[in-house]
Amino acid sequence: MEPLYKIEKKLEVRIHNLSYNIKNEIILNDFTHTFKPGLNIIKGENGAGKTTLLNLIGGNLKTNDNEMSISGKTRLLNFIGGNLKTNDNETPNKSIQFFENDINISDEIMANRSKYIGFVFQDDFLIESLTFKENLKLPQRFLQKISREQKEISYSKIIGECEKVFKDNNALYLSKTLTKKPPKLSGGEKRKLTILRSIINYPKLLLLDEPTNHIDKLSIDWVISLIEKLVKGNVTIILVTHSNEFCSKLIKKVPEQSEPIVLTKHNENNT
Repeated sequence: MEPLYKIEKKLEVRIHNLSYNIKNEIILNDFTHTFKPGLNIIKGENGAGKTTLLNLIGGNLKTNDNEMSISGKTRLLNFIGGNLKTNDNETPNKSIQFFENDINISDEIMANRSKYIGFVFQDDFLIESLTFKENLKLPQRFLQKISREQKEISYSKIIGECEKVFKDNNALYLSKTLTKKPPKLSGGEKRKLTILRSIINYPKLLLLDEPTNHIDKLSIDWVISLIEKLVKGNVTIILVTHSNEFCSKLIKKVPEQSEPIVLTKHNENNT
């Protein structure tokens, strides 16, 4: 299987003694782990801090930000806009560092998140006034020093590759949905769009929060095939899932992965 795109300088995420509280409730307590290039799976019960961890890694939450109720549109634009803020008092979280070949590039990544990081949130956070195609290309608007031609090549490759997978699985062709707006899309189509949007800029780091929400078994196979291609291209993937079936399929299809992490409430077993 050929990679969807190739990462030359692999990205490693190193977390050391990361703690996070919300209203005096411990969500993460001295969490330490290194996420290597390839597939990294996080499992755990509700309230164990899985989503919070992804949001901290992606810069969507900061050390001093204990509020997660900002609107979906604001959170999306805050993320893909890279240097946008929701709180002037936010400070970078020094417990999370990003390395390329042992060189710390954390400041560069946090200033240009749309270039380096793709994010699939639990909610789709689509802009209802935009079409499927316009939502898909939205992260490209925030890329700097990238020509329109390069953006179109990226877009065409993502659509082309994914249409092949849809065709192989006898699923609905993406081309039929490109002009629809979110209110006219099914839950599964919205989810596929969200996943495609997360890789439109060829990110080095992909954060997937329950990517198989609202999709059928055929589409789950498509997600697994897509992950296979991304792993072949040296993308660092951190994936949160509740689904044991999905996790088992991933382990069989993507053997070159780290041992799944299991978080518990208050991280009692993950210090």
